[in-house]
Amino acid sequence: MKIKILIKLLISFFILIKPINLYAEIKNSIVIKVSNQIITSVDIENEIRILILTSKETFNQENIDQKKPLAIKALISKSIKKAEINKYAISKYNKQDLDLIEKKAAKQFNTDKNGLKKIFKENKINYDSFVDKYKTELLWNTLVFTIYRNKIEVNPIEVENTLQKILKNSKDVREFMLSEIEITVKDLNENKLNEIYRFIEQEGFEKAAKRFSTSLTSIDGGNIGWFSQEILSKEYLNEINKINKGGVTKPIKNLDSIVLLKLNDIKIINQKNMDVEKLKEKIILDKKDEKLKLFSRSHYSNLEKKVLISFL
Repeated sequence: MKIKILIKLLISFFILIKPINLYAEIKNSIVIKVSNQIITSVDIENEIRILILTSKETFNQENIDQKKPLAIKALISKSIKKAEINKYAISKYNKQDLDLIEKKAAKQFNTDKNGLKKIFKENKINYDSFVDKYKTELLWNTLVFTIYRNKIEVNPIEVENTLQKILKNSKDVREFMLSEIEITVKDLNENKLNEIYRFIEQEGFEKAAKRFSTSLTSIDGGNIGWFSQEILSKEYLNEINKINKGGVTKPIKNLDSIVLLKLNDIKIINQKNMDVEKLKEKIILDKKDEKLKLFSRSHYSNLEKKVLISFL
C-alpha cells in the first residue's frame, strides 16, 4: 500500500513540474523508467490523444490536463505487464480478439479499420501504439492463463450444482444485459467516485466507461453482455436486484478494484426454451473467467509492489 501511495504522489509531482501542451511541438525524451521499460514524452502525448479521441471529447487544455494522470498510469501499467510478458517469453494471443477490438473502436466512428487509421492520423495519433495497448492486454491474459491454468479448472460438481439450482429454483430464469466500469482501488476516493456518478448522470454510462474504466470493455462502452441470475456472484446479484432497468449499482468491491454495473435490459427465459448444454457451457466459461480475473488482479498487484519506477 505504501508503494502504491508513493507512485501516486510521484505521478502528481511529475504532472505539476512537467505540463503538456499538445499544440506545441514536443521533444521526444525518456521521462519515466519502469524496470527495464521506458516511457517517453511522445508516448504520454500519444496516450492522452487516444484517451481524448476515444472518449469523443474536445482537444483542449482542460481535457489534456484531466487525461494526463490517466495516461501516465495506463502507460506504467502497460510497462509493468510488458516486462512480465517478456520475462515469460509470451508471444501468443487471440488475434481474433484484437481484430474485434479494432472493429469496435472503428464502429464508434461509423467507419472500418482503414477509416479509423485515417482518423488517428488526422489527430496526430500513432495507430500502432493504440493497437499495442490492447495487444499487451491480450498477451497478459495469455500469461495469466499460462501461469495459473492448473488453478482455473472448474469443479464439475460445482457446475452441476449451479445448473440444477437454475433448473429447480424457477420455471423462468432472469437474464441481465450488463455494462461495467472498473476502477482500481488505488485510484479511487470519494471525490473521484462522486465525479464518476455525476459524469454518468450528465453524459451517460457508455461515455463514462470510455473515460474512466480500466477494463478492456471500455472500448465498447463497458458492455459485457447477458448473464443469468444464477451465474452472477452473490455480491453482483444483490446490487443488481436493488436497481431498475437503466439504473447503475453502488460500487461493488473486488480484490483491488471496484465495479459499477449498469442494468441495460432484462429478459425472462422459460425453461422449455432453455438449451441446457449451452447454459452448462456458459456456466463453465463464466466461472473460469471469474477465476482468471482474480488471478490477473492478484498477479499484477504483486508485481506493482516490487517494481522500480523512476521519474526522470
